[in-house]
Amino acid sequence: MSKVIFVAIVALFLFSSHAAAQPYEAQRADIREIKQRMAAMLRASGTGLDSGVTRLLEAENGWWSEYTLEHPGIHHHGGAFVPALTLARVYACPRSAHYESPAVLASVEEGLQYLHTMAYPGCERVGNWWSWDIGMPLRLLPTLYLMEGVIDSELYDAYAATLVYLLRAEEEVRAEGAFVPPEEPFAGRTDTNALWIARLRLELAVLLENPAMAGKWADRAFGETNEAGEGYLQADYSYKFHGEIPMWAYGRGYLTDYANMVRTYQGTYLGPTETHLLRYGAMAGHFINGFMYRGAICPAITGREISRGPDMYMSPCGFVAADALAVSEHPEADYFAALAAREARFFGRTPARPEIEPAPPNTGIFAFPDSDFVQITRENWAVGIKMHSSRNRGYESINQENLQGWFLSHGSMFHFLDGDEWYNCWPTLDWTRLPGTTVAIERKEQNESPFVGMVRVSDDTALAAQEIRVGAFHARKLWLVDHDVIVCAGREIEGGGRVETTVVNVPLPLDAEILADGHALPHEPFEELTEVSWLWAGGVGYVFIEPTRLHLLRETRQSDWHSIRGDNVGGRGNVETQDYFTAVIQHDADATGYAYVFCPRRAAEEMPATAQSVREIYSVESGPHATRVNFPGGGAFVFWEGGAFQNVEVDRSCLLVVEDDGIHAADPAWREGELTVTVDGRGPMPLTPQRGRSVVLGNMEPL
Repeated sequence: MSKVIFVAIVALFLFSSHAAAQPYEAQRADIREIKQRMAAMLRASGTGLDSGVTRLLEAENGWWSEYTLEHPGIHHHGGAFVPALTLARVYACPRSAHYESPAVLASVEEGLQYLHTMAYPGCERVGNWWSWDIGMPLRLLPTLYLMEGVIDSELYDAYAATLVYLLRAEEEVRAEGAFVPPEEPFAGRTDTNALWIARLRLELAVLLENPAMAGKWADRAFGETNEAGEGYLQADYSYKFHGEIPMWAYGRGYLTDYANMVRTYQGTYLGPTETHLLRYGAMAGHFINGFMYRGAICPAITGREISRGPDMYMSPCGFVAADALAVSEHPEADYFAALAAREARFFGRTPARPEIEPAPPNTGIFAFPDSDFVQITRENWAVGIKMHSSRNRGYESINQENLQGWFLSHGSMFHFLDGDEWYNCWPTLDWTRLPGTTVAIERKEQNESPFVGMVRVSDDTALAAQEIRVGAFHARKLWLVDHDVIVCAGREIEGGGRVETTVVNVPLPLDAEILADGHALPHEPFEELTEVSWLWAGGVGYVFIEPTRLHLLRETRQSDWHSIRGDNVGGRGNVETQDYFTAVIQHDADATGYAYVFCPRRAAEEMPATAQSVREIYSVESGPHATRVNFPGGGAFVFWEGGAFQNVEVDRSCLLVVEDDGIHAADPAWREGELTVTVDGRGPMPLTPQRGRSVVLGNMEPL
């Protein structure tokens, strides 16, 4: 071999080695940058925690002494490590009164030393798997980020090894070299637990400065967001978890965690791709616009979190998601900046791009047939209507949470005017009388009927209906949304024991004015049965199509949080006191139905004219097979069975809205095949609704 060839081969070898090493060094540089970002964000989060730190430092025998393997903070949710993280945050925060305090550092070290006797490599994972695989790492990882180079090095290394064990990452940490992206990026199921696990392993890899491991878990974490309908995110952009439970408790956590990842990793080799951002942006946009009103979400779809605190139906996750997208490489970053500016006002936040004008208030009707839910949002009020069919479970109650939410999906109507109407009412609320529901209080079981559905005609008009069958209990309910009112009607309501439809059940002080047919009700607790034509309470009017006998109740209720949750999630908490006004229709053989119109944002002096106008405009008619609501735009039909009613005939049960521009139809039972409709002798006309979605047949003449 000539000297020239040898030199060329050596040069090529050196060049190739340098080319392979270059990505590795660049990736290591990215990881160090990410560690600095994470530490900076965590240090900034230490403000406002000083008062709680004083209590921790003064705890007898140390804040850690209460924890044993039997404590929920170990076996249930991993919260035993929260105090250590709190102390680490104030220790590292320059604006804290405890910044670099020796006493705080000593408390962190002593607590971690003690807790290491229960959580360590090879320990038994007693109780809830979530505590070990997710709960403890959620608190331990940020603690180590803040205390790296500060706490005792042997203790730090012991907990790094503990995290490897808790996250089942013994093989992962052996990865070497630079990360090489896979040919096929990971595509997950928008699963919140999977996102947490991937995110935590990614954070562990960054902590250990392992580029290959970090790249693998960044691909998994960002790739967990998939197209709607491919996993837990439904095709209509509602969210389900723990089986067929439609709720947003986990979805909100998903939005927040993903937003934090976008902020942390963007601009590095671990950051999201455009596909990731587009999918996440679609999820976030649908949630913010379709579910939220002034930072609040309908309590009925909050999930078991509703029992965790006074304002769990309020959530900044919409702002957090939009604000992260506003400073990302998403092609519609300006749009999300405007959404963030709008949502920021409800939580006292400063958006990342304050120069962007806030988006206007969102309005519309949002139908979620996959989850049996309808949201009506106007500029100054909102209502969520929660139903449930045999396709979906009625509510979520696990781990001793939401112990009384059995009837949340029996047609509940939680309304918002200002957004804080339901603050802190959960321990004292009468959960057998949720607003809008029809219940037999002895029947706390799954609905056996598949007949639950909705037809969204426009942003102004929609029809929804629900049949409830639970043993001997039966009820058929419908709602017609027409611009600024909701017509509510029910029929064939029967069942053993106490059977009621709750028209009103709202937290309302005793000194607040309530009117019934123009007469002020007492400003003190009372209970009476009386016939009423209209009610006005808390800025909302309720107009009955026909005078209706109501059970009226004004009371002060008192309870601690044990009424709705167990010790694993906060225990008894404070004893709360709340005043309520309730109006209930009691059903028996002589009262098997109801019809009233919900009129939000009405002043008391408007109610006589409103009541007269409502009765002139709206009417409800029933036949053997169907119920019709007449409204200015046309007729809304709920065919409970196939057959003929008035000028319409159908070959199976369905929902129809017949307007000048056509027939809007849906099959609430989600059956296959054609639905045939005949109107005014024209037809039969075939329609094919799929999976509860609305279809339209146009070119109709006025009725």
